Amino acid sequence: MITASYNRKPIKFKTNYKINKRFQLNSKKKLAKPPNLTNLTSLSISSTNQNNNQNNNQNNNQNKTLKHVFLCPYKVTTCNSNTPRFKELANTNNIKIVNNLEKADVIYSSRIKNLMTLIYKYPKKKFIVFTHEPFWDITRQKKINRMGKNITIINCYTGKMYLNNYYYFPFKHSHLKLVNHLDQEANTNYINKKKKVCILASYHGELINKTTEELCSMRNKLGMFGNKLGITDIYGQGWPKGYSQENSRSGRWRMRKKDILKNYYFNICFENSYIKYYVTEKLWDSIRCYNLPIYKGSPWIYEIFPKNSFLDYNDYSSPKELYNAITQMSYQEWCKRLNICIKVFNNILRTQNEKTIKDATYNHFIKIIRN
Repeated sequence: MITASYNRKPIKFKTNYKINKRFQLNSKKKLAKPPNLTNLTSLSISSTNQNNNQNNNQNNNQNKTLKHVFLCPYKVTTCNSNTPRFKELANTNNIKIVNNLEKADVIYSSRIKNLMTLIYKYPKKKFIVFTHEPFWDITRQKKINRMGKNITIINCYTGKMYLNNYYYFPFKHSHLKLVNHLDQEANTNYINKKKKVCILASYHGELINKTTEELCSMRNKLGMFGNKLGITDIYGQGWPKGYSQENSRSGRWRMRKKDILKNYYFNICFENSYIKYYVTEKLWDSIRCYNLPIYKGSPWIYEIFPKNSFLDYNDYSSPKELYNAITQMSYQEWCKRLNICIKVFNNILRTQNEKTIKDATYNHFIKIIRN
């Protein structure tokens, strides 16, 4: 019997012809393709195989030694491993999340500093750092030694945290409609709008030059340059006095972000850091609010976007050159570029599966817990 922190109902399948046929096909291992997260056609097969293998492996999981895992309380709501889906996968692998340090076999946190006193107190336990934020842990090694104890590191720099461009994609969103380049009223509004650009981001002065991949300083300079030109409005906390319109993250900030973006045509949505497959909600929020992204981040984004879609800041030598391109861009070109971004957005909704994408990261974490 698998120990779990909640009651789980047994999986039941209907016995109609279509489902039986589907399982017969997938039971032939030679016909099943290996999962490949960058291949748009294989994700549905991977998801189906995963459901089949879950029942086949259940008996093996019963034989695994029960592992008790304790999550350090620092920002538990933002730790990816504190989600219902992770807990479900942990349960099937005979792993139980506990609130008792004494009982835990494994202790993990989003930051190394939270583990230091615990290493001294519990030297026989296993310790893991698991974080999705680039600046919460900047260790480059997969294992480090502290006070004679090895700590396993899973972060943006050691691999296995982000495996593709879709981790932060808003899968619950509906498909977007294309914009009409022949709409004369919209064309007039575009021409008459002086402040076409906005930026919604914290200043993050404490992160500047913290790592070589840091992009906050470049984003700040671009936003402030446009603000002085009278083209860009800034929203966010921590900016020098006189720049920011408001702290857009106060209250129901997700709804407030949508209300702000709908008033602009371009959005400066740099990532905080230049890391492979680190593509956050900034890019996706811009597109779904019909803002053409001004983007700088993971170069692997071109695995799913074609050139001449969003405005890639790498294509411009200076803030002045970028803003000249924006002021000279016609409504027709803006529509063309944005429609390309919208088509990519809609294609992801059709072809990708959030559960499969995130399970790859969760399963890697579970494997480290068990080993």
